[in-house]
Amino acid sequence: MGPSFNEQFDQHGVWRREFAQQLKRLGDWMSSHDLMDSAVRERLHRLEEQVRSDKVMVAFVAEFSRGKSELINAIFFADYGRRIMPASAGRTTMCPTELGYEANVPPSLRLLPIETRLQVQSLAEWRMKPERWHEIRLDV
Repeated sequence: MGPSFNEQFDQHGVWRREFAQQLKRLGDWMSSHDLMDSAVRERLHRLEEQVRSDKVMVAFVAEFSRGKSELINAIFFADYGRRIMPASAGRTTMCPTELGYEANVPPSLRLLPIETRLQVQSLAEWRMKPERWHEIRLDV
């Protein structure tokens, strides 16, 4: 059996840190050869910030009762020996569900009430209203 999801995620973090260092060296090299302008500097800075970010967000989209919760449990929580996402028949992930990781935020599951989908706001707009989401802390 290959490395667990957590091990792969850690390996990805190492790769991201090394890549950020390479971006920094590229910027230094470009500056030392008078190839750096403000647009390139800004783009390299944004890339470096993105690659250093520990935030991960994954979306699972499918029809009702198609196994999204089971898939989430299998991919992310197989090594815990229990289901984190409820996977019984019902409407578990019928509403927008965010399962994310940020280094400075405790593990949690965020649910946007299904009633909000009847309104005109986009999911991006709802993300800017954290008070509307129901957050469930995960014991992982």
